[in-house]
Amino acid sequence: MLTYFYSRSTEPYESGNSDMIGRDDEEKSQVLGALTLVTGLGLTMMVAIGICGVAGYYADKWLDTSPGFLIAGIFLGVAAGGIQAYRSILKTMGRHGPE
Repeated sequence: MLTYFYSRSTEPYESGNSDMIGRDDEEKSQVLGALTLVTGLGLTMMVAIGICGVAGYYADKWLDTSPGFLIAGIFLGVAAGGIQAYRSILKTMGRHGPE
């Protein structure tokens, strides 16, 4: 049974039906570089918002306040993630912004 799924999953690559087959190495490199950048930007934003949001949640819980610190933490996470994403884009483009 496993052999059936394995042969089905590799079939497009062996028969030449894949979109990436036939492209030159430079095009493949550009596509993979763009996918890496987009994935990195998404993870950067997600981690920054998550860490700051969790910190805000626990600050609210510790101080017995309304969701003020949670909201502030989420905004701080968006700002921190946005700044890091901006720096990452500049670095990828070959320019270096303010460190």
